[in-house]
Amino acid sequence: MRLKKTLLLAAGITCMTTVLAQPAVRTSAYYAYQDWAKEEDKASEDAKKDILEAKKLIDECYNYSDDKFVGKKDAKTLYYRGKILMSFQFYATDADMKDMNPIMLVAEGMKMYKEHIDLPNKKSRDDKTDEIRQEIGTMRQMANLQAQELYKKGDEALQQRKDDEAKKYFNQAMMGYNGAAELMKLIGEVDTVMYYSAGLAGYYAQNYKGAAGNFKVCSETGFGVPQTHNLYAECLLNSGNEEEGLAVLAKAAKEFPQDPNVYITEGNYWLSQEKNEKAAAAYDKAIQADPKNETVYYTTGTVNFSSGNYDAAEKYFLKAIELKPDYIDALYNLGATYYNKGAQMTKDFEQNFTNATMNPEQQKEVDDVIKKAIPHLEKVRETEPNDRATLMLLYKVYEALKMSDKSKEIEEILFN
Repeated sequence: MRLKKTLLLAAGITCMTTVLAQPAVRTSAYYAYQDWAKEEDKASEDAKKDILEAKKLIDECYNYSDDKFVGKKDAKTLYYRGKILMSFQFYATDADMKDMNPIMLVAEGMKMYKEHIDLPNKKSRDDKTDEIRQEIGTMRQMANLQAQELYKKGDEALQQRKDDEAKKYFNQAMMGYNGAAELMKLIGEVDTVMYYSAGLAGYYAQNYKGAAGNFKVCSETGFGVPQTHNLYAECLLNSGNEEEGLAVLAKAAKEFPQDPNVYITEGNYWLSQEKNEKAAAAYDKAIQADPKNETVYYTTGTVNFSSGNYDAAEKYFLKAIELKPDYIDALYNLGATYYNKGAQMTKDFEQNFTNATMNPEQQKEVDDVIKKAIPHLEKVRETEPNDRATLMLLYKVYEALKMSDKSKEIEEILFN
């Protein structure tokens, strides 16, 4: 009888040891993690040994399950496993850790944090939600700073006309901003600032499909509207999704009828599709929405110029210059409008009167139109004296008007 009691007591001790063993393993994993955290050189062999030991132990604890302890539902286990796996971000580019797939481990760590937060009944002493929120906030800030640096490099490359390099940096910045936004999703927050930043980076990377996804979040939550609506629509249109892009613009126009950018975005799209009539109609709506916007008049003038509608182009360019007297592009295009109009008048005469020559009155009418180009082009030349496009157009104007002294002066600049 005494022997049986001893055996029963021994069996009870064994069972208790099994139950208590898992928290002990979890604690050992945490101490191994602490040893890793103290290592200044995370790439050292000692540091790698510590973090791998921590992972092995916490995985064991996480995967253990019986009727009294389930690692996958234990608050502390989830927290420590998340913390340990997230640490593998230090080894994303480490060749020795390649087989461990550090990026996937970090993603799994984020999943652990989310599962911890979602636990329905966490004991207060085991609830690390506040610590997780603080850690994620810090990580979000770090990801944001890294993305900002990449965005800055992309902008610098763009200014230097290194387009491929710029796209590379902007794409990397987009991934960084999206990573920051995904971190905040773990704690139930929609980080519209990061989504918007990711959208801008994607836009400049010409990754329109990805950028559209980011701007969609901002558009639906009302962040940065109406500009966000326009960017979202533009990205949809640029990625070939015409129907949805135009629908977004229609909705934006209904919500913000006085925002000219809605109609400018639509006009720009039709212009890219060589549907000039639709483009002109959209730009006219932009003018009605904002009659003091010189850019809208200039853009509408450009559409009419491209269509050969020089009288309308002249009207819009003149209005743009009225609103902004030093509008270089409008001044140049107005000069080009007068020159092209004069050339078209000559062409029309030659087609209507084969082998005929204009009489003095007819020639004067053409010359008077072309002469109107001179003051506008000379004003551009004052600001940009070495611009070859302006000099070439002036040369053609002077040649057409037989102003040989003037044309010779420019000819020497252009060809000597």
